[in-house]
Amino acid sequence: MNPKNSSTRRFFKELRFQQLRALVEVARAKSFAGAAATLELATPSVWQQVRGLEEEFGVELVRVSGKAVALTDDGAALADLARPLVAGFDSLHEAFAGRTDAGPKRLVLASTLQLLKNELRVPLAEYRRRHPDVGLTIIDRPSAKARQALEDGEADVAVVGLLGATPGPSLVTTRLTAYPFVLLAPAGHPVLSATRPTVRAVAKHPLVLPSTAANSRSRVDEVFRRAGVADGLNVAADGSNFDLLLDLVVQGFGVSVVSVSPLILNRLASDRHGPPVVVRDLTRLFGEEAVVLLRRAGRFEPAHHRAFAEIVREACEPESNDRGAPQRRTHSRPRLRSTKVKS
Repeated sequence: MNPKNSSTRRFFKELRFQQLRALVEVARAKSFAGAAATLELATPSVWQQVRGLEEEFGVELVRVSGKAVALTDDGAALADLARPLVAGFDSLHEAFAGRTDAGPKRLVLASTLQLLKNELRVPLAEYRRRHPDVGLTIIDRPSAKARQALEDGEADVAVVGLLGATPGPSLVTTRLTAYPFVLLAPAGHPVLSATRPTVRAVAKHPLVLPSTAANSRSRVDEVFRRAGVADGLNVAADGSNFDLLLDLVVQGFGVSVVSVSPLILNRLASDRHGPPVVVRDLTRLFGEEAVVLLRRAGRFEPAHHRAFAEIVREACEPESNDRGAPQRRTHSRPRLRSTKVKS
């Protein structure tokens, strides 16, 4: 073994930055007690730090006479050498923070068009207002592909629909709201003759469904398959855009089973000049599509990324009145039974 290499390894193992800081503070305060007060340590701890340096270098660094502490020539020389190192280390955090603050900040969000136009519209505006220095990139993709973009490192955060179990430990999941599955049918359509239509009753009519790339389509297909009617379905049209599906229903292409933002349902219910469509709640048959915010686990997350997640989470929380009773959520589900929108 090379003696020089062995000595170097022992030096880096045994020489501690805290020891050098202790010596510099003793030189400044001219007492172990004063140095201990500055370093927020016990006086014996400071003494041990300096004694460790003496053992490392094999020289006397301080002399104590009563309560007076004086550095030897070797101690003063070592303190002079260590002082700029200590000062530089103390300013390292501030200097690096200044560098990162001055650099460009980016946030890449992956989400669906429906979420971007509804639940994320207000949070995005608020985030822009609070963090105008952050460059925002938005990836518009179906839920499955938006989630994949996050897992592949293309996105920093994803807001997506989720059906079934939550993702594994590689992703951190925050539930935001839920999209109910509903039936959209033209006013007067035969499927509306039953107050609570069954899966088989819906399956008898031409269907306008979400595209096969949409997250909700897998649930729709699964329910039809479990009911034993999947093979006889008449899918007249499909598409990933809710506005398109709604327009196709209005045109008479068929009825639609789709998960919908509660914000859209609220607008449909309150719009007196909207399309002549009736909305029925199908959650008892098809359930809901959870809406979640996903982030990668175990990765460093910049403050402006955390801020975005917090703004989105706050926007989806219920508000409270002065008495503490919950008020209507911004994403609350309207009463859907026989909700009719007339032209």
